Amino acid sequence: MNSSQSSLCVRSLICHRHVEMALTCLGSLVRFSTQPLRLVIHDDGSLTKEDIARFEGELPGTRVLLRAEADERMDEGLQNYPEARSFRSRFVYGLKLFDIPLLSEGDIAYCDSDILFLRPFFDLFCLNDPKVSALFMIDTQESYSLAPWQLLGAAFRLPSRVNAGLIAMRKSAYDMDFIEQFIGRARFDNYAYWAEQTCYAALGYQAGCRMYDPDQVVLVDSAASITEQAVAGHFVSMRRHLLDQFVSASKEEYQGEPVAVRTVPPQDCKVFELTKLHFRRQLGRAKANVLSRLKPVTS
Repeated sequence: MNSSQSSLCVRSLICHRHVEMALTCLGSLVRFSTQPLRLVIHDDGSLTKEDIARFEGELPGTRVLLRAEADERMDEGLQNYPEARSFRSRFVYGLKLFDIPLLSEGDIAYCDSDILFLRPFFDLFCLNDPKVSALFMIDTQESYSLAPWQLLGAAFRLPSRVNAGLIAMRKSAYDMDFIEQFIGRARFDNYAYWAEQTCYAALGYQAGCRMYDPDQVVLVDSAASITEQAVAGHFVSMRRHLLDQFVSASKEEYQGEPVAVRTVPPQDCKVFELTKLHFRRQLGRAKANVLSRLKPVTS
């Protein structure tokens, strides 16, 4: 994947509930990219005929890959990987971990449906450095589904604070044998919705990764997170209510030159930091359980 002006295929996993948001956000991706993009939408199994018609009509050139077709192709692709097959059947984000890379014809370019682009840009999916095989966003915390002690003496390491909302990865760096072993060794009992992200982080550490500059590609925490430097904002579920504040601006004609998307080197995920977050989460769970028991029972 380089910075040439040939059309680049970008994939996204979409559910019916997020169609409206996806049309807005992916539309902004296509509109502001100086490199021509074509979209492939991966159906999580909930898209309707009307949803498909909207994607094809409102985002010209978009192709929708139905869940049934993907299941058939992945049954064959994962036949020698029992851990991967089990993971894909248990977690819907297994489609993002396996279908997106394995069904990509070339290098992997992925964008979540809740990332809104705000200005013209280039080099978002650029992997010109031969030492770098993957690009990820920077999260606000260690959003991993591993317990801290699983990193002690482990055969794998994690970069700090990987967010897999936006991914560029060399196809040659996507190592199914490594992922199969990783899934077999890891336990995803806690925060299973981060399991796919944890796998991508481990794979990125092994392959060599960099992170998008967080001033440009922002994981939104508040409205103030979006500054003049911002190229895109990732409005994750807890911050999605902020998205509407920026949609109108993203649809206006931007007055300014396209900017190159920068990257920064990753830090290592430290057991101590993961431990602090782990106990904070456990404390939050315990507090929620106590409060739920204190609620008055209504007749």
